[in-house]
Amino acid sequence: MSLERWHLYGIRVPFRNTLVDLRIDDQVIQIQDLPGPYYLRQIEFAGAPTRRIRFRNGRGNYCLSDFVPTTLLATAQHPLPIWNQLEYPFNSQFRFDLIQPTSEGPEDMWIILHGAHKLADSSEKLYPDNFRETPYDHPVNVTLGPNQRLKIPLVLHFNIPFAIRALTAGHTADGVDDPTFETLVQIQDHNGQSFFNTPLPWDMVFSRTESNLPVTPSPELVMPPGRAYTLELVTGAGVGSQAFQFNFAGALLNAV
Repeated sequence: MSLERWHLYGIRVPFRNTLVDLRIDDQVIQIQDLPGPYYLRQIEFAGAPTRRIRFRNGRGNYCLSDFVPTTLLATAQHPLPIWNQLEYPFNSQFRFDLIQPTSEGPEDMWIILHGAHKLADSSEKLYPDNFRETPYDHPVNVTLGPNQRLKIPLVLHFNIPFAIRALTAGHTADGVDDPTFETLVQIQDHNGQSFFNTPLPWDMVFSRTESNLPVTPSPELVMPPGRAYTLELVTGAGVGSQAFQFNFAGALLNAV
């Protein structure tokens, strides 16, 4: 039986010009992180809201007849669901064009693809034959400054599989001390394999704590007993500090 693995692809598109009707054509995200086809199920954008986009499917044909405002398709925390899903073969490309119809500031834009790779059979057994679920949250608290790169293992204190089904994050009561730097995140599984092609903005991977729409990995992530996932945090240049709580919510799978 074939398996699926949740995976995100992201790209930062730099805008260094404020010209009206500025076009950036034929941008590419290479679909090559894992063997097997990639099923695109959601698209998420962050950046200047008036920009417009058109993109191609896995066969290279445009999915849109004209440029469409990104805010009509999706925003950060509210990705566009795609039905039916779009299939991109291994080593194919997600190609897109952008246009800036108004005079925007020189603000970069992020585009993130949410989906899953179809994989070959795996001999690794993640689920017990029979199990009873116990709701469980695994929070990670950290204070970040500029120019940092931290790897934090998600260590459980019991020998039980953990199914991760929701990702939320927010600033803790310690607050924010006027930060001017960007915080990016990466998640790696127990074998060191990344779930994203590159570190991505924290609030596009984890839903903000105050949101009622948590990010839900699909398929769910299952951390085997005695093994640990890793949360990697990368900050850019700047000043100030940020105190975060990243929460991994789901269920313990107790064998019965």
